[in-house]
Formats: sequence, structure tokens, C-alpha cells
Amino acid sequence: MITNQDGTVNAPLTPGRRGQTLTIYCTGLGAVSGQDAQSAAQAPVTVLLNKVEIQPSFAGLSAADAGLYLVTVTVPASMPPGIDLPLLLRQPGGDSNTAFLAVQ
Repeated sequence: MITNQDGTVNAPLTPGRRGQTLTIYCTGLGAVSGQDAQSAAQAPVTVLLNKVEIQPSFAGLSAADAGLYLVTVTVPASMPPGIDLPLLLRQPGGDSNTAFLAVQ
């Protein structure tokens, strides 16, 4: 699931906006550093949105949901709008499945 900065689920009728932060909820980012509830993933995470590499501001465990990871990333102002922009997460050893993002 991907949520927009205002907390709505990202979808064609509720697209994210360029320049705003999105939260990507996921599983499988591997080991984390630290013992607290919001520990960062040890392996680096890169977000690919419409084939553009973006460094997330955070990638690690969710403080609110046990076993769930979250990745926060800002949509570049230069990103073209669309309702089905491909998004995936990249870590050493492989890429995630592709999700599709709506951007206004």
C-alpha cells in the first residue's frame, strides 16, 4: 500500500502530488539496525519511480505495525503526471514487484 502525504491511499482518484512525501508500506527489507521500533534497514534501499532513482528519507520498520516496513520518499517536482507510473524498491540482490503510482 502507498499513502499520500495527506494520509489518503494513492490511487487514480487520489493521486500524490509532485514535491510531496509518499509512504510505501512493504515487507521483506531484511535486517535492521538498532533495537527500537523504527529501526532502519541495514541494506540500502532505492526507490525507482518511472525509472528515476530516488533516495528515500527513511526505509525501515514501522513504529506502529509489527513486522511491517515503511519507506518514505519525496516525489520529484520534475516527475511527469500520470495514473500508472511504475514504482519499485531496489536493494542489493534484487528488485521488488512493481506497483503503480498516481501522480498529479
